[in-house]
Amino acid sequence: MPARHCSTYEARGFSGRTRNNSTDLGGDTLAGQLAGGYKAKITDQPQFPAESYGFPNVRKVSHTMDWNRSLPTGLRTAHLRDPDGMATCFASESFADEMAYATKMDPVEFRLRYITDAREAAAVRAAAQKAGWETRVGPKPRSGRIATGRGIAYAPRNRSVVALVAEVSVDLDTGEYRVTRFTCAHDCGFVVNPSNLRGTIEANLIQATSRARHEAVRFDEKRVLSVDWLTYPILDMTEVPDAIDIVILGNEPKARSLGAGEPATRPVAAAIANALFDATGVRLRRCPLTPEALRKGLAKA
Repeated sequence: MPARHCSTYEARGFSGRTRNNSTDLGGDTLAGQLAGGYKAKITDQPQFPAESYGFPNVRKVSHTMDWNRSLPTGLRTAHLRDPDGMATCFASESFADEMAYATKMDPVEFRLRYITDAREAAAVRAAAQKAGWETRVGPKPRSGRIATGRGIAYAPRNRSVVALVAEVSVDLDTGEYRVTRFTCAHDCGFVVNPSNLRGTIEANLIQATSRARHEAVRFDEKRVLSVDWLTYPILDMTEVPDAIDIVILGNEPKARSLGAGEPATRPVAAAIANALFDATGVRLRRCPLTPEALRKGLAKA
């Protein structure tokens, strides 16, 4: 990108490690907090994406909030899988797609031009190749009521690297959509149990799809309103992808074994949002990526 352009990232929220993960202190437990006078042990961790884009001008700022301020409100927070990772990747990789579009570049071409880490570039390349990526700039030309699209996102996590291509099918009249296929390139070093790894990746992708499409805790000034599976919907069997293709990278005996429990969660929301843009030309910048939000965007387009 031209040197006069600047990539700016700013986050505001609780620390990536909002509290201690054990029960060493009274404040680590709900009972201790309700008893009063107990504070959780906070480890300050700012919210930054871990990508390696080598843009000439980058500004990153993260504002962390005091988690103890939530204790009297009845809206105490805790971790979802991969704390902060899915949110930071959604912001970073959605914007990467927007920059690709603004500079008239294909999203894969854009990433490969600016990614500086060889393993990360290899994951992006492998996912695109396995998915049969069609190179183009901007949304796919529409034809009929049902539109299809594909989007890519990638994310490192503690030295593991995941690149993900999502393919979607969208009803342009209603905004209803399905993720029809995921293609995931996954590098977590030496793999001890390939079968378990594939199962873990698939579980990560499906759970994260639920978070990206449906999940949001709703509340008013006094209490949480999401109290059951109707008010807090999750993905059902009719919404899971038709296919999940996985490419394992870096599986060499001399390689160090790295984490696989959470990395595939990270790029899901961004890959789906980028695929929806490719299919419809509508950019959703807030999760969950609901059909209602997409329908409103289509009405304005």
